[in-house]
Amino acid sequence: VNTAIYNWDAVVIPGSPRSAYIKHEKIDTAMTRLNKVYLQTNIKVLGVCFGHHLVTIYLGGADV
Repeated sequence: VNTAIYNWDAVVIPGSPRSAYIKHEKIDTAMTRLNKVYLQTNIKVLGVCFGHHLVTIYLGGADV
């Protein structure tokens, strides 16, 4: 993880025209970055719409 993020208060993952449930390189990259932030920092993560779906998938939750 880039050490600059340790100075951040939070990460916001916004909406997207893509679905969080398709296989796509950019979604894979977003999940990798989310994994690094979640596991290596105490930074708060807020997902809005698409971002909420990514966080739900990452944490193993079900989409309702």
